[in-house]
Amino acid sequence: MTLNNYYKEYKYIPIELLIFFSELKALENGKHTGHTVQEFCDYYKGKYNKVEAPQPQIVAMICDKLVKDNSLTVLNRGGFMDMENSYYCLLNDRSSLSDQLILDLRNVQLSSAIYGFEFIYDHYKRYVIPILNIDNKGDQSIGSAFIYRGGIVTAKHCIEGANKIAVKGISEKDLKSAIFYISPKKGMDLIYIKLPSDITDSIYFKNEVNILEEVMALGYPKIPGFHNFLTAEKATVSARYTATRGAVVSIAEDIWIREDLILITAKIQAGNSGGPIINDKGMVVGVGVNIPTGKGKYDDLGYGTVIPISFADNIIDSLDSEFDTSSIEFLNFID
Repeated sequence: MTLNNYYKEYKYIPIELLIFFSELKALENGKHTGHTVQEFCDYYKGKYNKVEAPQPQIVAMICDKLVKDNSLTVLNRGGFMDMENSYYCLLNDRSSLSDQLILDLRNVQLSSAIYGFEFIYDHYKRYVIPILNIDNKGDQSIGSAFIYRGGIVTAKHCIEGANKIAVKGISEKDLKSAIFYISPKKGMDLIYIKLPSDITDSIYFKNEVNILEEVMALGYPKIPGFHNFLTAEKATVSARYTATRGAVVSIAEDIWIREDLILITAKIQAGNSGGPIINDKGMVVGVGVNIPTGKGKYDDLGYGTVIPISFADNIIDSLDSEFDTSSIEFLNFID
């Protein structure tokens, strides 16, 4: 077993490391000493009834990633296969240790930093869902959406012009009772679907995007019938006109809707519109939308357009502009 797939067998190692190394051992020679990696492996095996304990060398690799993430501090290095390495974590708020939801969310953050986009894809794919749009001619198209802050975020154009709409995992009844909120700014290609009851298992982590930051775009192919195939494309935030393949290009100003947008060299294909853009810390930074219009051959350079997640937050926080769905028939999504 390698580091990259350790999260599948030992899911809670990241948060358990922080908790375990937050306690120092008794005084030795007038000083407190830290627990060792080997002691942690034995502790984890016992707590989770594992047949095999985690491998000390891999646990030490995970610890070093957490050191780089400023979550752990090295106290000592030594021993065969790093078994005697010891670390320390300062937990300012120990009361949170009794809240399982907080621990689970923190574990996701730590796992994203440790395992990277492979973990991020596996974890976040359950939050990304396809939208079926049927126009008045009966033509079908697929768009993407994601579960965020208890509701559903997508690109407005995935809903506009539809005669019929179906969203995977959301019943026809709930869609009929939902309220669709948009930005008061006409050009903003975003919509938030507030359902009768909040979805408790949803994405809550968010952040602003930074230049040179690595991100992943998630979404579905535009072909109906392929909605079980979730696509993922990596990119990196870079300078505005850098055409390096696979990099986010810049926070673009004064284009399209005259707002701060994000350009990424990973194209946002038709079916990917409305899907989340997630950074390498496992936080949503934006919503993938369509190619920008106006001056500049962004499509020729392979750029896709992303609206920062803060604009979706503005819609959710205000809930003051509704999208008219009276002409749309809602359906159950049929796999």
